[in-house]
Formats: sequence, C-alpha cells, structure tokens
Amino acid sequence: TGWGKSYAMQYQLACAEAHYLARGETPPRLFFLDKGGSYRRFLEVRGADALYIPFSPDSPPGIDIFRHSADEEPLETHVSRLTWLLLDFLRLSEADAGPAAFEARKAAVQQALFRVYEAGAASFASLEAELTRLGHGELAQALYPYQHGSLAALFVDNPRLVLAPHINAVCWDLFRLNEHPDMKRVALRLAVYQIRKLAYAAARRRQTTYLVIDEAWDFLSGNLGIEFVIDALRTGRKDGLAVICLSQQLEDFAHPAFRAAILGNAGSRLIGHPGKVNMQSFRELLNLNDRQIDMIQRLKASADYREFLLVTNDRSEVVRV
Repeated sequence: TGWGKSYAMQYQLACAEAHYLARGETPPRLFFLDKGGSYRRFLEVRGADALYIPFSPDSPPGIDIFRHSADEEPLETHVSRLTWLLLDFLRLSEADAGPAAFEARKAAVQQALFRVYEAGAASFASLEAELTRLGHGELAQALYPYQHGSLAALFVDNPRLVLAPHINAVCWDLFRLNEHPDMKRVALRLAVYQIRKLAYAAARRRQTTYLVIDEAWDFLSGNLGIEFVIDALRTGRKDGLAVICLSQQLEDFAHPAFRAAILGNAGSRLIGHPGKVNMQSFRELLNLNDRQIDMIQRLKASADYREFLLVTNDRSEVVRV
C-alpha cells in the first residue's frame, strides 16, 4: 500500500536493539529474506557487523554447505541438517519414494556424510564418491547439477560472504532470481539452511534471532517457503527464533495452508492503513473489535511520518514512525 512497512520494521528493529543495549543485554541477531533491496541501506550503515547477500545468476554468492564448526553445533546436528538439505536438492520425499525406499536413501546419505567428515574431506566430490562406494550410484549421479552443472556456482565458497561470528545482521536478497526458478528454489533453500543453522548457534549463546520475511506473499507462493515459515513459526522459538512476516495485503496470509500458522502464532501485529478495502476481512481474520477497526481507519500519514496500529495480546496502541 506504500504505507512504509519496510521502513517501519527497520525503525522497530533499531528501537529493539537500543532497548537490549540499554539493559546491558546482547542485541538479537537480525536476518532478512527480501526481494528488492529494501534493507540494503539499513545494513550498509551498520558497518562491519552486517552482510548483504544479493543472489544473481551472474555472481551468485558461494555458500559452502559442508563447512562445520564444533563451536556452532555438534557434528551429529550438522549432519542431520545437511542430510535433509541434500534430500531436498535430490527431490527425494517419502510420498514419492515410499517409506521404506525413502528411509534407505536417507540412511545412505547420512552414512556417506559421516564417512567423508571422518576422512576430513567433506565436499560434493567426496560425497559422490562415497555414495558410489555404498552402492547408491543413482544418488551420486543426481548430485551432478550441484557440482558441475548450472547450479554449481551457488556452492563455490566466497570468503567475502562468510558469515563470521561477528556478523550480527544478514540480508538474503533474491530479487534477481525471479526469472530463474530452479536457481531461486535452491537459493531460497540455502538461505533457509543458513538461517536455521545460525539461529541454533545463536541460541546456544543465549542470543535471540529475529527473522524478517518481507514481501511474504512471494515466499509463500511455493511449497518450500510455506513449509519453512510454518515450521519456523511453530518450532523456531526453541532455537530463539522470532519470525516477522510483512506483506501489503492481509489476504496474503489468509490461505488455508498457512493461515492458522501465521495468524494464530502472531503475538504482535503491526497494521498500516489498508486503503479502500472491506474492513470485514480485517475484523474476521485478525479477530479485531469495533474500537480497533476504528483506530485503523483513523491512522494518519504525512511527509514526515506514518501511523500504525500495534496489537499485542489485549493491548492496542497507535505508533508513529
């Protein structure tokens, strides 16, 4: 609606960081999934503790999925996480293969991973060789696009974009991949993999993680995005992960596949002026009362500020950004 949702979120996050620091506590780690550069300037002014990662076909950021540090997570946790990532890359699912065949292939991938880590040389090449030795040549062959094909550049390590421990704010921007659906699917999966891994590491240090998903309608348009958002909302809190979804229309969150997960688990709701829309949908989907509807309709804007209604549990208040 042009009401300034992305800017409002940056303002709220800056206030939250200031609040943590004022109390002598470690500020949360900030992660952003975006498509269009809305948070680039926010990260640039932060300096050395921020990293902006633009995915593009010409210069995709290399992400070494095999890198492991015992300081971040135990090897067993890393291998389990990496196994599910590889199964997704190989497009293996229990529904397609059947329970028995799927479990056999999952066990093969996990066994091969443990062996290459024990040998101290984990990579696509060593994993391919180990899967072949275990008699799963079909799985080894399916890794070809990620090692030699069109998607290989996504996995070539880029030292400039390594998420070092001092990095406290990261944005993955997928805007330039809109016309490359295969690369976008893998790029989103890689971003999700890193987010869950880094959130787990932050939780071990008793640090909270905030994940902002801007233009949420786009990330919720595919199965991977839906599954990740639902899982993050329902289980992310055990890893200290707080999820913030932003979109221009309330209907973007109304699909039966994820409405209960998003709206049902939203502890706070920041609502801008909806424009000329039927307020009945706001009333029903957000369970708002007459007073809250009236507050939304009275929200003001000027060249200097925008007003939003912040609804948290039973409390409603207008905030000006």
